[in-house]
This record gives sequence, C-alpha cells and structure tokens, in this order.
Amino acid sequence: MNKKLLLYKAILLLSFGAITCFVNAQYLRPFSNLATTGSQSWPMGMVTDAAGNLYVSNYSTGSISKITRAGVVSGFATVGGHLEKMVMDNAGNIYAVSSTGDFGSTVNIVTPAGASSILANIPGGGGSNTGYIGIAINKSTGNIYTTDNTGNTVSQITPLGYRTSFVVGAKPMGIALDAAGNIYTANWGSNTVSKLSPTGALLATYPVGPNPWGIVINPTSGNIYVSNAGPYDAGASPSPNGTVSKITSTGIVTTTWATVQNAAAEMAIDASGNVYVVNTYSGTVSEITPAGAVTHVNLPVVSPIVQNELYPATILISSGHAYVSVQGTDMIAVTDLTILPVTLSSFTAVAQQSGASLRWTTASEQHNNHFDIERSTNGINWSAISTVTSKAADGNSNLPLSYTYNDIKPVPGTN
Repeated sequence: MNKKLLLYKAILLLSFGAITCFVNAQYLRPFSNLATTGSQSWPMGMVTDAAGNLYVSNYSTGSISKITRAGVVSGFATVGGHLEKMVMDNAGNIYAVSSTGDFGSTVNIVTPAGASSILANIPGGGGSNTGYIGIAINKSTGNIYTTDNTGNTVSQITPLGYRTSFVVGAKPMGIALDAAGNIYTANWGSNTVSKLSPTGALLATYPVGPNPWGIVINPTSGNIYVSNAGPYDAGASPSPNGTVSKITSTGIVTTTWATVQNAAAEMAIDASGNVYVVNTYSGTVSEITPAGAVTHVNLPVVSPIVQNELYPATILISSGHAYVSVQGTDMIAVTDLTILPVTLSSFTAVAQQSGASLRWTTASEQHNNHFDIERSTNGINWSAISTVTSKAADGNSNLPLSYTYNDIKPVPGTN
C-alpha cells in the first residue's frame, strides 16, 4: 500500500515543571471529485461565499460556475474573455480578471445576483507573457491588485475603477498582501519577490528559487512562502522537482525551504500555518507543515487522462476543506481537512530531570505512516526533533496502540 506521509504531529508545552499539553493534528487526506464545470471549460480560479457555495472561473468559456456544498453545479455568470483568478469582497461581490488578445486584461465585477460589468481595463505591456494574471484584494480599502507580466507592473484598482501602476520585478505572477497592506509579487522572470508599500514604493527585493509562481503569507508569523516552478517539464522522466522558498518577517530568505514536485504553481495556507502547493505537471498537491515536512497526495484520475495530464490550476482552503481546480478533467477536487486519520485516546507529557517524557495512545489509525514530534519556544515557530513510526500494520488499525518519546535535550526555558 502507498502510505500517506506525515499524518500527525504531537506538540507539548513545558515550562519550569508546569505542564500544559496540546495536540495539533494535520493530515492531507485523499481527494475526491466534487463536480465538473463542463467539458473543456478549464476551471481556474475559486472563491467561496458565507454559505459555503463555491464559485469557479472557467478559463475557456469565460463563465463562472456555482457549486453547492452537495456538488450541484449551475451557471452563475457570463463574463467573457479568458477568465483566470478571482477574489471576493466583504459584500459578496466577485472580482474576476480575464486576459485579452493584446496581452492586456480586464477586471470584472460580478454581483451576488450574477450581474457582470467591467471595473477596469488594463492595457498589455507588449512582449511575451506567461499566460497568467494574479489578483488580490485589500478588504479594508476595497482596492484590487493584479499582476501584469508583460509590463512588469502591478495595477491598483480602486472600487470606483481608477487604476495606478506600480513597477515590480520581471514577469510578476502571484501576488499577496500582508496585514499592513504591503504588496508582494513573485517575479518569474527575475527569480525575486518584490515588496511594495500600500502606495507602491519599493521596500525590498528578495532572491528566491527559479521561476517563482505562487505566493502566500502567514498572517500570524508574517512569514512569506513562494513556490518555484523551476525547470519544469511535462514529459521529463524523472520529473524535475519544484521548490518552496521561505522569507521570514524580518527578511531572512531560505531559498530551498522545501522540495515539492514537478511545476510547483499555485499555493494556499491554512489557519495552522500549513502550506499547500499544486504541482501542475505531477497531478499532485503537496502539504508542508510549518516545520517544513512535506506530504504529496495524488489528485483523482479520470480515464483516459493520466496523472501528469490532470493539470491542477489553483487551490483554495475554505471552511476546513481544500478545493483544487483540475483543468485536465474539468473537475473540482475536494478533501476534508477536519477529519483526522488518528483517533487519540490519551496524551501526556511529564517534565523529568533527564528531559521530557511524552506518552500517547491511539484508539484507531487510518493510512498513518508516522508521528512528527515538534518543539517550540514561543508557540509560533516550530522545529522538528524526531519521528515515531506508526505501529499500525500497513498504517491501519482499530485497536489501541501506545507510543512513547523522550526528549533528552530540551532547550532552556519554555519548550
């Protein structure tokens, strides 16, 4: 059996003999197909509303599909052009960016009733483009930001449609905003990340890995994560791996923080700080814990399409679920992030003179390979210190299983 990797992590807090224990479990379970958006629709961007309905932009048809939690699909809006990514404001309006034939783009606003209109036109910058436009929204100001990888700029568009351009690195792809409204772009053509102030002043340029594509920011720590597609090749064997770079809130860059799979592209991050990457030419999703441990999960194959022809486009984390738009099968794949593979019946941590003793018992395990033990001195930044292999035969058990781990070298102070 192909076991799933990194299914659980046990975390304790010890300080001068006063012990508080808590467990944080993360597991990327297998995906299933939720719905199809129509033959050769090429689903791309995704957003969800307050009721949990999913909206999907279809690149080839220029339309937006609505999918209920139960997987019922209906046509929601016709926008036109080649629809790419989308964002939603606090009032439920969708802003969808579409590419045009002159390498330009339009930003379209779609009301909750499905009425569509153009908010702004963005002229092309000339030259060649990568066929990708990123979009982000500042929900406090209502400003929309898009990348223009033909003009090496970011466009800021106000709610009234006024546009201002900011210069960034070569061929910007992904875009993200931090809590202060600063703007970050992953620049494919210069292997950099640009940091701009909310008014467009260049604050910093960070070197990252080759061909950066996606970018996400941890709102708690302020750390920035960038997917690097690298020298990807759909037909290569073995396929070259993509990577993820990490930039701390203080500007320290780890160029290769994690290694993922072929053509690392769009990204997402959950409330626990786990990072997710879609690997376009592998047909997989990678989950990366805050400590940098990586799990790869295959997306579901529909014959005659094979794994490396699935071409996942984007990933969205919403209400405890991960959604992936899969262009090769015109489907939306989904997995539940709230269902844990391990049922924990007890967990204790005891401070001893020789260190810290951890003991835990599971009531059941499903597809469990091992437990990661991580330690932190501040409850935010974690480092892996060991792994404990699952005792479950082939990763599955419905019988109680007990485990121990002794940390013989805890750091001084809080652990």
